[in-house]
Amino acid sequence: MKMIDLSAIFALCDALPQMTALIELNLSNHKLGVEGTTKIADVLTSTKITNLNLAENNLTNYGEDMSAVIKLADAFTKMPNLREVNVAGNYLGEEGGMKLAEAFTQMPNLQTVNLDNNQLCGVAQNCHGTFTLDAINAICDALTKSNIQSISLDSNMLCGKVYEGEFTLDAINAICDALTKSNVQSISVDGHPLPIDELRGVKPTETIDLSSKKLGVPSGIIISSCIAGNEHLKSLSLADNRLTKNGEDMSGVMKLAEVLSSTKIEQLNLAKNDIDNLAMNYINDRVAPNVGIKWD
Repeated sequence: MKMIDLSAIFALCDALPQMTALIELNLSNHKLGVEGTTKIADVLTSTKITNLNLAENNLTNYGEDMSAVIKLADAFTKMPNLREVNVAGNYLGEEGGMKLAEAFTQMPNLQTVNLDNNQLCGVAQNCHGTFTLDAINAICDALTKSNIQSISLDSNMLCGKVYEGEFTLDAINAICDALTKSNVQSISVDGHPLPIDELRGVKPTETIDLSSKKLGVPSGIIISSCIAGNEHLKSLSLADNRLTKNGEDMSGVMKLAEVLSSTKIEQLNLAKNDIDNLAMNYINDRVAPNVGIKWD
């Protein structure tokens, strides 16, 4: 195995406590590994850092060693100025996700979190592994007990082993429930952030355009859950997305149909989403006569 030269990282760690004006630290793609991350964690509490980016650093030795993540999580709870954390692409898995989620509940000033591509549900992109909700449930619990306002959970196989036909919405439903009890204003689960505060009507707006964002079934479920009861929104465009997984899954648009009657939406654009006739009829049967729906 090729050894990584961490001498520059060690030198930085020696200097960090004296860098009192430093508030942003970006060490993404620096091959920190477990050793480098452990060294960083040891000195973080001596800084005033507000924004920390440790993305793509293999903090866990491909998921085999959580010791550095455990130290990192502990350090986070002792950093009162920390507002933004990016640990995307670090093989955190179920255990790492749960450790960080526990830390988030003890970080009152934390606002933005990126946990993309971390196998949080125990399943890799190649579908290896066993699907679990433990980390997602812990993260959802943290959302309700913290001041996190923006979170990204992209590329975490939230719907299970979809490429092998094992599709589940359990994680997405847990997220939907947590959003109703949290301060989250933005969440991304399949590639594009959703404006939760606007969708829920907390931030009143009459028009929301989410067309051409590559949104999938998970985003469709979240959008549907959030707009229920929104008395401000009048126009919603979800055109040119992937809300049905190329025509294979209508659950997202079916959910949308079930909540439309509780909204004030007058214009709904669902064009270019491969919605089948059965789903179209299901939606048409549940909307008020004054609602204009664009299908193509």
